[in-house]
Amino acid sequence: MLKSEGEDMEQDSNNEGASVSQLIADVQQQQQAQQQQQRQVAAASNNIHDERVLNIFVDLQKHWLSELQCSREKILVEMTEKLHQEFLSDQQKIRTEIINRNLSKT
Repeated sequence: MLKSEGEDMEQDSNNEGASVSQLIADVQQQQQAQQQQQRQVAAASNNIHDERVLNIFVDLQKHWLSELQCSREKILVEMTEKLHQEFLSDQQKIRTEIINRNLSKT
């Protein structure tokens, strides 16, 4: 069976249509792959940005905690000194009262 020229052209046309469809499908797949890659790059970029922000927050929190601890230590030292002074003052008053009582009894 010999094919006529019209049948050959029709078959070539169908093959070309199939080839064009395949090319379009390939291009669409490539575009989807590129979009997915861009999304992954963007996500990685956001993760890097998030990590930087997180590191800044962690450093800031550490700084605040160290400042808080220094402030607490300073206040504790001041309170201890004040309480010690009050204790010494009270102790001196009590001694003076006891001495005065003893002197007044004699």
